[in-house]
Amino acid sequence: MESFWKYFIALFSVGLINNFSYVLIGVGAQTISSHFGQKNLMPLFQFMLVSCNIPILILNFRYLVSVNTLLRITISSCTMLICFVIMSLCVSTEASWGFPISLIAALLMGMCQSLGECVNLGFIKAFPSDYLVGFTSGTGFAGIAGSGAWLICKIIGLKNFEVFLIFMPLIVIYWLSFLWIYKKGTTFDRIQQYSMVEGPVLDEESYRKSQSSVVTSENNAEMDMVSKTGNAFFSITLLKKVWKNMWWLGLNLGSVYFLEYCITTGFADRATLKYSGGGSFFKENAFEVIQFCYQIGVWCSRSSLKFFKVRRTWIVTLLQLINWVIWWFEAEFLFMTEWGEFILTVWVGCMGGLSYVNTGYLVLNSDFIPKDQKEASMNVSVCMNSLGILLATCFCLILDNFIMKN
Repeated sequence: MESFWKYFIALFSVGLINNFSYVLIGVGAQTISSHFGQKNLMPLFQFMLVSCNIPILILNFRYLVSVNTLLRITISSCTMLICFVIMSLCVSTEASWGFPISLIAALLMGMCQSLGECVNLGFIKAFPSDYLVGFTSGTGFAGIAGSGAWLICKIIGLKNFEVFLIFMPLIVIYWLSFLWIYKKGTTFDRIQQYSMVEGPVLDEESYRKSQSSVVTSENNAEMDMVSKTGNAFFSITLLKKVWKNMWWLGLNLGSVYFLEYCITTGFADRATLKYSGGGSFFKENAFEVIQFCYQIGVWCSRSSLKFFKVRRTWIVTLLQLINWVIWWFEAEFLFMTEWGEFILTVWVGCMGGLSYVNTGYLVLNSDFIPKDQKEASMNVSVCMNSLGILLATCFCLILDNFIMKN
């Protein structure tokens, strides 16, 4: 087998680019909405980016699992290229149609990011477990890369439409990297088409044979194992059992992400708009710098698991609530300098990353969650995470248009 680092680089590239465009739009949301004179509708970009996460996850494991993996990634890659072109065209004009069309592009980009993450995680699952770190590291670093790239483009004076055009070649690198992984994957005996929940695709005859070999009583028929994956079939019974084990962890994870996206999307936007015309680079680009600082915090805390673990995740939720209150006062009264906001936002990102990584650790190492339900449990946590972000964007729309409109 070839060097681990070749796989790491390829998987890192796929993970990085899969999330890069998502981050780029999120960081540029304030600039784009201001360009169209729609400052109070800025949270709509974040809403569009995450609104289809849960439906895409369900669609993938229920219906698209039988579609060739490379074909799904190819379609996703082409769609991302189209989204880059659309965003570039929209921000190059001041016509009123540019704003709603750019929101549609954000929606499609969010769908591609979600589908790409599902498909990539499903395909990589059969490789040796240490290979997965390449993809997860790439997705984590995408936040720093995307926000940093936007800031650098602003520093060197690129126009908004140029920013989206110059990063289009990344999608080609994304597809080529996955193509290499896909071809190499065929050398592993265990590689098949995997989904996040249902496991490998079985043809109809194999499926019937697998079902005839298990007990078909009412109590356990819905919990039959999928061949070779060790995952239970998705069912209402499974969902109830998983929810019973996951509701507290999921509630805390969703709450932390609700609070932090209220901060980074809502309060940060309201506070930094007051810096308009401040003169210095950091004041003029305070919102983008805050996004960069947030991603630094997330990156650091997601890398903390080997050093320490937080088993009582409610403590992280409580700390994030304190951050939320502080940021609300900051948005109202602006009692800190921009550098105080930057430092506090790193801490906000740390709380989000700690909740995310420790929730995953507790699920994978839990004695109360059966092994065949762990992957379904992870999906529930992802759904709660996405729900928290969706609720936060709704809160931010209310904040921007009613509570702190002026």
